[in-house]
Formats: sequence, C-alpha cells, structure tokens
Amino acid sequence: MSSVKPEHAFSSYSKMRSQTLQKELQTSVSSALGHPVTSYDNVVVVFIRFQVDDIGVVDPEIELKATFHNYFEITRMATLVIPVDVDPDDCVSDALVQLRKDGFTTENNLIILIYSGHGRVTCTDFEEVRAPSYELCLK
Repeated sequence: MSSVKPEHAFSSYSKMRSQTLQKELQTSVSSALGHPVTSYDNVVVVFIRFQVDDIGVVDPEIELKATFHNYFEITRMATLVIPVDVDPDDCVSDALVQLRKDGFTTENNLIILIYSGHGRVTCTDFEEVRAPSYELCLK
C-alpha cells in the first residue's frame, strides 16, 4: 500500500551536484511562472508552520533553509510560527502585510512562502478527534 512516505523513499540518500540542483529548481520556478526567471533585486523566504509540530517539520525546514542559503545564497529568511491561540489566517495576513510594508512586494522581488504541516483546501466546521483544529483556509 502506498503512503505519503513510502518505505523506499528514504532508504538511501542520493547526491546531486549543487549546479544540477540549482538548474532543476530554476527550471521548476520558470515553468511555474510561465517565463524565464531573471535575477531579482530581493529574495525573501518565509517558512510557515504551526507551533504544535506533531508531524516533525522542523528538521526538514532547517535542511531546506541550509539549501536556500548554501546553493542560492539567499540570506533573507524568516520563520512564521503560528501560535495555537491566534487565528492562522490573521497571523499569515499580518506577515504578508509586513512584507509589503518592508518593500518586498514591488516588481523584481521574489517572495517564497513555504508552508509545512497539515492542510485543507476549504474550511470545515467539524471537530477533530485528535486535537482542536487550527487550519489555513484558502478563500
């Protein structure tokens, strides 16, 4: 039976040259944008996660930060930890407004938002069995 983490996926680590990794990521970004990527004046990466980390996202987040820093020389990175007692939508909105106030939403800037954790596409009203439900809702 397949799962989100098949057994063979982490059985051995593959090594990739940094130039190859950079080219593949660059190609992915260009494909997503629909045009070749030129250099940006500023690049900001914001890692978003909930305070309660019940699925272990902190360690992979640390590795991804190192990748952005070491391979792409991105130094502007921040972690937004959504507290349990705050509305997640408000917390993320506040962070985006702050990025705008800091001037990172103008042309020739790239903001990369990375969310790690559970997620749903729509808001729900039913109660979870495991814990109170805090979720980001796409509107």
